[in-house]
Amino acid sequence: MTTNRVGTIDRAFKSRIHCSLLYKKLDLKRTMTIWKKNIARLSEKLPIQVDEKGILKFAEKHYKKLKRSEGLIVWNGR
Repeated sequence: MTTNRVGTIDRAFKSRIHCSLLYKKLDLKRTMTIWKKNIARLSEKLPIQVDEKGILKFAEKHYKKLKRSEGLIVWNGR
């Protein structure tokens, strides 16, 4: 199970959790590294052309939009 609402989990449920991991928010550099690695993995596995520059441009623009907004949350390491 994955949740970003840890504070709302009741004690009975918490007692059944064996491992909890905290994923901190990603900064722009780490976000772009993840995108680059995933694009490289995709390109290795499938015989398709990938618009890497276009995807990275979108990812950076989207990250900055999330960072500026009040209601949206920036990606984390999950």
